[in-house]
Amino acid sequence: MILFEITTANYSKTRTGLGVFFVIATIME
Repeated sequence: MILFEITTANYSKTRTGLGVFFVIATIME
């Protein structure tokens, strides 16, 4: 979960990162 939160903080800085975040979130679940 810690890694998940760090990833969120990092990718939320960029609009393009949001797309990558959703992909990671899908893999996580």
